[in-house]
Amino acid sequence: MLKVLWRRLNQEEQGFTLVELMVVVVILGILAGIGIQQFGVVQETARKNANKANVRLLVSAAQMYLIMDPNAGTGKIEITEATGQLEDYIAEWPEDPWSKDDEYEVIIDAIDEETGTRDITVMLGDDQVYPETSS
Repeated sequence: MLKVLWRRLNQEEQGFTLVELMVVVVILGILAGIGIQQFGVVQETARKNANKANVRLLVSAAQMYLIMDPNAGTGKIEITEATGQLEDYIAEWPEDPWSKDDEYEVIIDAIDEETGTRDITVMLGDDQVYPETSS
């Protein structure tokens, strides 16, 4: 009897207990939850930054269009990808970073008789993205 007990005590353990496995699973779950949460934040920040870059690109292209084309007219000009008026100033029309079906539209207002200037507005779908509106 003592020999059997002595052999059992001296035997090497082979494997993990259920408690040890559960602790590892819980720790991995916590780490995965944190990682997935941060991934979503990083993606949204990247989309916002891409939208800002797209808007700057379109505003710069619209300004070059007004400078380089003396026949641009004095009235309101609505520019979309389909009109092709900015194709000489940008390589390709930017896409919506949120992967919706919305498209950018550049609106150049008529010349202000008092100041002689024009305002440029950029729309993404129905939302005005430039100049930014506080909401």
